[in-house]
Amino acid sequence: MKKYFFAFAAAAAMLGITAWIVVAYSVWYANTRPIVHTPSAVEQGRTALHTQLVASMQREASIEKLYWDSPSKLQILIDAHKQRIDKVQSNPAGGEIVSHDQDAIAKLGKRISDLYVQQKAREAAAEAAAERAAEEGDADANATPAATAPQQ
Repeated sequence: MKKYFFAFAAAAAMLGITAWIVVAYSVWYANTRPIVHTPSAVEQGRTALHTQLVASMQREASIEKLYWDSPSKLQILIDAHKQRIDKVQSNPAGGEIVSHDQDAIAKLGKRISDLYVQQKAREAAAEAAAERAAEEGDADANATPAATAPQQ
């Protein structure tokens, strides 16, 4: 009986060691192999929205360069950003697009106000130059003929 007990104990020990090796290998393999799964619909949608955002950012950058000095055309861009915010706001995955559009609206609004300030400064400078020219014209007309006569 003793003989069977030692044989059974040895077999159980070998089985335990083999099980431990199998478990250790399974854990190691699970940690080292790449996780491959098909993305869920939410992940696909988020990826698609991000791709659309990157493409639209590139388009907007080129359009902004073209229209950077035109307040009316920049206002059209602001309206387009507002429309996109309205369209995407209900989508929880569209937060990145909404924040980009809000930043773009703020940037374009600042540029429009800067353009109006520059325009007012140019108008004031032109008005001041016209006043100076008018004053100089009046000063020339009031000059005495002796002062304007050629000297000999």
